[in-house]
Amino acid sequence: MDQINYLQDHNRRNNIIVGGIPEDNAETWETTEDKVKHSLAADLHLEQQLVDGLSIDRAQRVGRRGGNYPRLIKVNFISSKDKQTVLKKAREIKPDKPYFREDFSPAVLESRSKLKPGLLAARGNNQQAFLAHDRLVVQLGDRKNVYMYDANDKVVKSVSHNFDDNIRWAPAEEVPR
Repeated sequence: MDQINYLQDHNRRNNIIVGGIPEDNAETWETTEDKVKHSLAADLHLEQQLVDGLSIDRAQRVGRRGGNYPRLIKVNFISSKDKQTVLKKAREIKPDKPYFREDFSPAVLESRSKLKPGLLAARGNNQQAFLAHDRLVVQLGDRKNVYMYDANDKVVKSVSHNFDDNIRWAPAEEVPR
């Protein structure tokens, strides 16, 4: 199972997910790509020359048509540098709509959702904390506590614990989704 998750994540390594861009009924992947490029220039304030130089392989809607919200857009970049440029700018600007995030496999998304309460608790304790792929990292100076979600045991486990960060994890059956 770990090999399958690895391969899924490897195939997604140059993808981002964009949400909140209005959808047309007769939208093609070319028009979707144009909408993404327009959003990069207008919402993230990237220079048009930089946007035109981005190596987008394909931008397409994912999911079923017909919901109350526009479908998400999966953008596949040829270059990892271009993906990182867009994500870095999105983290700086933090636009409400549209939003930009990395494309993760369902297993990683589940891990991140189980680790989010710990992330919020650490930040509530004025500690530096962030999610790194499928792990939660809490820092105090040069010391780090690292947590991961074990999907088999359905529990959050400590990978390394160097200081008391006051995060108390709920029992396995109570970990929120």
